[in-house]
Amino acid sequence: VEQPSPSGHFVFRYRRGKDEVLIPYASAALDKAWAALSQDFSDPSDPEAAAPKHPIRVEIYEEIADLARVSTLTLREIETSGTIALCKWNRLMIVSPKALLRGYPWLDTLTHEYTHYIVSRVGRGQVPLWIHEGLAKFEEKRWRGPSGGGLSPAMEQMLSTALAKKRLITFEQMSPSMAKLPSQEDTALAFAEVYTFIEYLHSRGGFAAIRGMLKGLAE
Repeated sequence: VEQPSPSGHFVFRYRRGKDEVLIPYASAALDKAWAALSQDFSDPSDPEAAAPKHPIRVEIYEEIADLARVSTLTLREIETSGTIALCKWNRLMIVSPKALLRGYPWLDTLTHEYTHYIVSRVGRGQVPLWIHEGLAKFEEKRWRGPSGGGLSPAMEQMLSTALAKKRLITFEQMSPSMAKLPSQEDTALAFAEVYTFIEYLHSRGGFAAIRGMLKGLAE
């Protein structure tokens, strides 16, 4: 089934059935994210980069295995890293929360992937993956409030322990995808690392600094 959001900014594709209940919530969250991220990343020289006028495709898959079938990741890589969504080929790709026993914060995840979409446009495909992931993590709650929000106590502890033991994940190890890291713990640590970089940059110069960084990379 294909269904546009009320704003027309997004178009959802999903298998007819239970996932239909997700669409009103996804539409509302992504429309809020569209407005918030267009404000955060807007550049007067190219305003449409952060506020796309064409509808953005959002695909919802019933099972984790479906994500492997439509992406460049293997099922083993997806299960090992805990990957549940992607932004690739000009679309947002997400697994239905019903595929997991306890679900997951899928609206934050949708906003995370939408941030990737916007950063790719604003940075013209020149943004390193670790900055990409840091920005996506920093903005994933933007649909329901301010950017950031800090790390969970568990992620703070993980980062502190890795720093003390000098076992941080390098930027090189994060490429070409966080999903290719060898464990969910490594993936979580990598996200904690890149989040703190963006948090630091934002604390020093706000979104003006972030926009300046992206413009420099784009050029």
